[in-house]
Amino acid sequence: MLKNLSITIKVLIFTLLISTLVWIVLDQIQSKAIQQLLFTELASELEMRAKEDRAIFDHYIRSHNQAANLIVSQQRFQTYFQNNKWLQNKDIKHHYRLPAWLPTSSVMRVFFHAKFAILLDQDKQVIEVYHYYPEDLPPKLAQPTALLQKLSHNQSYMTNLDGIPYVISSRNFKGADEQVIATLMLASPIDDDFLMNAIGDYMLEGAIVTLLDGDPIKVIATSNSDLLPTGSVVADLTDEYLKTGASFFDYGASDTSAHFASFMKKDRAYHLAQHILSETYKQRIVFAIALILVFIILTIWITQKIRQVTKKVVLFSRDSLGLNIQYSGDEIARIVTSFQQLQVSIQKTIERATAIAAGNYSLEVKYHSERDKLGTALTYMNETLQIQTEELHQQKEELRQTNEALHNFNTELEHRVAERTGQLSKANQEINKLNKRLKGENLRLGAELDVARQLQTMVLPTEAELANIEGLDIASFMEPATEVGGDYYDVLQHDGKVKIGIGDVTGHGLESGVLMLMVQMAVRTLLVNNVTNPEIFLNVINRAIYDNVQRMDSDKNLTLSLLDYKQGKLNISGQHEEVLIVRKDGNIERIDTFDLGFTVGLEADIGQFLGKKSVMLATGDGVVLYTDGVTEAMNLERELYGVERLCEVISLNWQAQAIDIKTAIIADVRKHIDTQEVFDDITFLVLKQL
Repeated sequence: MLKNLSITIKVLIFTLLISTLVWIVLDQIQSKAIQQLLFTELASELEMRAKEDRAIFDHYIRSHNQAANLIVSQQRFQTYFQNNKWLQNKDIKHHYRLPAWLPTSSVMRVFFHAKFAILLDQDKQVIEVYHYYPEDLPPKLAQPTALLQKLSHNQSYMTNLDGIPYVISSRNFKGADEQVIATLMLASPIDDDFLMNAIGDYMLEGAIVTLLDGDPIKVIATSNSDLLPTGSVVADLTDEYLKTGASFFDYGASDTSAHFASFMKKDRAYHLAQHILSETYKQRIVFAIALILVFIILTIWITQKIRQVTKKVVLFSRDSLGLNIQYSGDEIARIVTSFQQLQVSIQKTIERATAIAAGNYSLEVKYHSERDKLGTALTYMNETLQIQTEELHQQKEELRQTNEALHNFNTELEHRVAERTGQLSKANQEINKLNKRLKGENLRLGAELDVARQLQTMVLPTEAELANIEGLDIASFMEPATEVGGDYYDVLQHDGKVKIGIGDVTGHGLESGVLMLMVQMAVRTLLVNNVTNPEIFLNVINRAIYDNVQRMDSDKNLTLSLLDYKQGKLNISGQHEEVLIVRKDGNIERIDTFDLGFTVGLEADIGQFLGKKSVMLATGDGVVLYTDGVTEAMNLERELYGVERLCEVISLNWQAQAIDIKTAIIADVRKHIDTQEVFDDITFLVLKQL
């Protein structure tokens, strides 16, 4: 029954069957794919927003330390301690309204977020407490340990008090004699209210920000207690919620095990997937109808072309081969029948042509009819081949003669190749001579670099010079990453003053080393010419280096800090790494030099960027200077050494002599680097006031 149907109807039936099957399979695959894609996108969006929430939370945590610093610097706070009345309290005095030692309420509303403000006397005993809310003070805050006070000093310190995470910051208030008069401690529990105040209106719609802790891990603070209440076990939430952004806290010496995480319900993805699938179904229906119409139009067009081809085949068979082709069925069956009959006729003609090609020119060619043009052409071809065979014999003789001439040419070519080979051998000898000369040039350049390295080493201060500086115990260290380094340091003494310099030239190698030597010479020249103003001193050095760099057509520049020391007073100027002021007890003050200068050699005049900072050093105090080759030294895991680790080593070894502190720093840096390649010069100075 289907055999005699039009090809258009057959294609329509086939298209409907395939479309239905594809619809069913695609629906199963696409539904799962869309849901998975939505979950992935939702998780990615939640992860990105979780990082932003964490950054906002971090800023909020650090604001406690800033608040403590601001309160201590307020006039109201300092005025409160002008007499000793505040020390007359025998018991802890609790305030539920703003006490006299805190700023006014308008100021407090802007920056104060702590639940407790605690005032301690010189003996580190709690004297007064301000309650932002009428809540009892935890026992561990009523009698804070020395360790708690030390860890919270000048930083936002997170710890657990009776199982509750707290953020604590403290600041000392010192008198004119630099003695501690009182200590202010700010403390807040990290609970639901704290989390909401920290994140505020920044949360992603539908997201819940939490703090997690415990075993098993539970929610200890949440931004939405209605959907995700405190005490929920995280393991029970995996089927209903997406979880991401889990990270521990790393504020200073914080020791809490609580960590930060964000949740979002999966219902949002399910609803969105159903909506997308519904719209997809509509699009599929429209697409299917359009596809069927296109297939029908295309099939009609192809059928018309097939009919035209069939007609041409029939006409060709009749007019050129004398065949009368008979066919039945649809368009495809008709053209197949036509080609089959045409194939039989052509095959017979091929057999006759093959016999002629084998040299059988006497074969008789049979004609299908008077219209058999192919048979007529085959007969003509047979006659033509007989003539061409005779001509071929003549051409064969001519080819033999050509081969003989070609042999003679090959012999001449071999002679010329041998001659050219000799010429190439002579050229190779010349190349070897040039290689020997190049090797000599490389040795000469290596010697020049060695001289530059020796010159750089010669201008560094010797141990004898450092030992002759009265009142200071000094140790220094410099290790270039290449033959010639770009780090600079110097310690010079002139007219009872000590000039200390440290800097870092961009890059390495000979050019950076030469620039370092220029800086050393400029500093010494200005010092012996009694230029004492730090701003003028640095600006003149910058101008000299800038002009030389321009003359060299170089892009080199450097960071440079200069320190003037005399009788315990230290003046700091110039932009470089942080200056570490180490007190006698090992405590370290980190001084940022960013606002004290500008990159040397980058601009002609940097006077407007220059400044200075003064620090008083007592006996046993000191200063540590370093370049970024120390703090950015990497181990095999590509982890940086860091300023914090450097400070830790200095504090642990500060009671020793400067040479021993230097040795401890070198050993710890090398332990961190291990077998990793050193990428930058390593330079530092240790100075202790005797």
